[in-house]
Amino acid sequence: MSEAETITVEVDEEYGYRHWLWRTGLTAEQLLAFWRALEYAPFFNPSVLPGEWTQVENHGSFRDDPEINALYTEMDAEGDGSDRSHELVELTTEAIGRYVDKFRAEREKALAEGKAPWTAHIHTEDDTYLCDNFGRRHHHAGYGKP
Repeated sequence: MSEAETITVEVDEEYGYRHWLWRTGLTAEQLLAFWRALEYAPFFNPSVLPGEWTQVENHGSFRDDPEINALYTEMDAEGDGSDRSHELVELTTEAIGRYVDKFRAEREKALAEGKAPWTAHIHTEDDTYLCDNFGRRHHHAGYGKP
């Protein structure tokens, strides 16, 4: 299965007020079947769902960036007296820019091909849904259950 056939979903997680890119690794048909069989909404941590997750608006998700990781390592070695937070903010801002640019490019490509992005809202059982590229909402199996 090529990457072009798999679905990427823009996820709005209400519990942690976080935004994610979810590269599902699934085709549209596989994703819909998976979603409809899901017994519960992943309220506290949507990244337990399969695929690759990138938190778009949280500095911690960029710890795997080599420059940011190196700075963390240096700061850890320097101990509590190290105040290099301004450097960390600058590097993280640059990393966020790279991720956002990549995200925008993916979105613009999809829109140019006449496809709206897939989206999802994750919260409670009765406030969680997946929205396909035609704007149709799909609910998981646990939708509306207490």
